[in-house]
Amino acid sequence: KACALTDHEVLSGLAEFYDLIKQHNNDNPNSFIKPILGNEIYLLPTEEETMELKNRNEKIDFYHCILLAKDKIGFTMLKELSSRAWSRSFFYKGLERVPTYFSDIREVVNKYGRGHLIMSTACLGSMTAKKFLENDLDYVYDFWEWCLRYFDKDFYLELQPSLNEEQIKYNKFLVEESSKWGIDYIITCDTHYLEKKDRATHRAFLQSDREEKDREVDDFYDSTYIHSIEELYEKMNYLSREEIKKGIHNTNSIKDKVEYYSIWHDQVIPVSPLP
Repeated sequence: KACALTDHEVLSGLAEFYDLIKQHNNDNPNSFIKPILGNEIYLLPTEEETMELKNRNEKIDFYHCILLAKDKIGFTMLKELSSRAWSRSFFYKGLERVPTYFSDIREVVNKYGRGHLIMSTACLGSMTAKKFLENDLDYVYDFWEWCLRYFDKDFYLELQPSLNEEQIKYNKFLVEESSKWGIDYIITCDTHYLEKKDRATHRAFLQSDREEKDREVDDFYDSTYIHSIEELYEKMNYLSREEIKKGIHNTNSIKDKVEYYSIWHDQVIPVSPLP
């Protein structure tokens, strides 16, 4: 029914993604798929704190966070947030890092208005998951209050079907807190490769960088492919069937929130006034 693309802090894949789905819809009018344009940003509290840690060569957590555009204004907001992040990218431990700060979210949402973006808590690399696993629930709850302030009912808690022990513990926590807070939870597959049979190819890809031979490639990524509904029920059977069904329903409801809009427009040539 719908498919979302959320690359890590890059929007360049969305053009081909949009055109592929548009072509599919033209060729298969009875099998319509709604494209959902998104970004998996790296969300950090403040630039001052981040630069201070960088200058002291201390550990910086680049927390994952999912943003989805509900409409064309939301897509414009994604572009502005991404431009802000890339304009101050920096190298950290050999990687170019592209941070989005709380202040960016606040300023861009205040500029364009609420109701154009959807946010979800993302994977085990998210702020919610890491602070939960550190048993810092006060931080988690403060963060959720901040998210609700800018996204309200467009803020979701995100469960995933990985059989990783931390993921299972985290999923149970999110389902329990969902009813307390009145925040809907969704179930996503954090898809890095298409089908289960592609696992070996994906493992080889992850290990292709000689500098990252020792990176973890099995525990987390074992479940990062598109699951069938039956697989979700089977893998997440530590939750009740009704709880899983509710998560699937909430995920599907995002489709109805998102408009089908075109990202294309006439070429815009920037003109700078000459003195």
